[in-house]
Amino acid sequence: MKAFDDDHTEADPLAAGAAALPDLQGEGCLLRFSPETLNEQMGADFSAAVEACTEFSAND
Repeated sequence: MKAFDDDHTEADPLAAGAAALPDLQGEGCLLRFSPETLNEQMGADFSAAVEACTEFSAND
């Protein structure tokens, strides 16, 4: 662990992070991640949602 020069110096907790948020769209209560920037590597697998939407729309 790196020693600080004085007691008032603090480490930036975000400086060592490698993760970043995907792009956002909307504002206020409609703020959400942009679907165009999400991918399976980010844990965004929407195949079940597409299947459910297809099933629900077929029942109408």
